[in-house]
Amino acid sequence: MNTLSFKTHFATPEEAKKEWVVVDATDQIVGRLCAKVAKILRGKYKPCFTPNQDCGDNVIIINADKIQFSGTKWATKELITFSGYPGGQHKITMQNLAKKPHGYERIVRGTAAELAQQEFADLSVMLVENAAARAAASFRASSSAWMRSSSSVRKISSSSVI
Repeated sequence: MNTLSFKTHFATPEEAKKEWVVVDATDQIVGRLCAKVAKILRGKYKPCFTPNQDCGDNVIIINADKIQFSGTKWATKELITFSGYPGGQHKITMQNLAKKPHGYERIVRGTAAELAQQEFADLSVMLVENAAARAAASFRASSSAWMRSSSSVRKISSSSVI
């Protein structure tokens, strides 16, 4: 038996090909959507997945203002923060958090908390108005050859499952 053939291959950042994934969040439950997005951002569905390397794809979530919570969580679920000082505990409902700038990004980040901060740099959350145009403009500004650098752009609708 040749033991040299049983070596484990670890992917390097050069081997991991990053793609662009557009996720439509219309009428999706927030927890299930965030679980799918977290799996894409980590790259766990790829055969070259390595836990200590960034092999995940870039994700754009469109129509984020049309996500849904199950039951009455939209009005009753609270995000609690504490500054560490007396009287420093603050509560905000998901409905009020969504009205703030970057509120939907905080909702996604809180639901998919197992991701590292550098993996959230690959995530962009867009609201319904001019979502495709703003996404293209923001990513073109950050990367001049964003379409040429990625091999393909996949679109995931609300009915498809990863």
